[in-house]
Amino acid sequence: MTTDSVATTGKAIAILVADGFEESQLTDAQRFFLERGLEPKIVGQEGILVHGWHEGGWGHHFMTDAKLSEVLSADFAALLLPDGPQSIATLARDPHAKRLVKAFVETDKPVAVLGHAVSLLQVAEVASGRTVAGAEATREAVTIEGGATWSEEPLVIDSNLITTANGSELPQVLATLVTKAGVPEPEVDQAA
Repeated sequence: MTTDSVATTGKAIAILVADGFEESQLTDAQRFFLERGLEPKIVGQEGILVHGWHEGGWGHHFMTDAKLSEVLSADFAALLLPDGPQSIATLARDPHAKRLVKAFVETDKPVAVLGHAVSLLQVAEVASGRTVAGAEATREAVTIEGGATWSEEPLVIDSNLITTANGSELPQVLATLVTKAGVPEPEVDQAA
């Protein structure tokens, strides 16, 4: 895939998901990015649709903007990894997901990781030496196997890596991600 077909303005933010991702995290992030003039791009595996998980059951289908096997970290300003144990388990088995996450972290591009998605840092072999937060179920793999330091803080910022235990910190995570990507906050009209 060429850069022109993915990131037309240099403001594209990749949102990497597979079936079972936390739907509200995706839709809240899309809204947040669009309000700031960014281009949220859903990156999925081979199909053109991914199926969200919402409030304990299957949610909506979303069209992907790009195939995981065809994108590069150079195509995007930042990466968002939403939570969702099913989505993360699928991505953990995908060599292209490993390649993409590794490229973002190793080139120090901004990466926001929510909940269970922190395990992708261990899978991509980029957790070592990092301080992270994440879903408790991922702690052993990320710390013992991956070499990360675990934090009990709800939100951890380690250079351009932003991790959180769950989605409750999403607004702050997204704000930090776009700031680290070099996107200024939108002007607020105070004349109203």
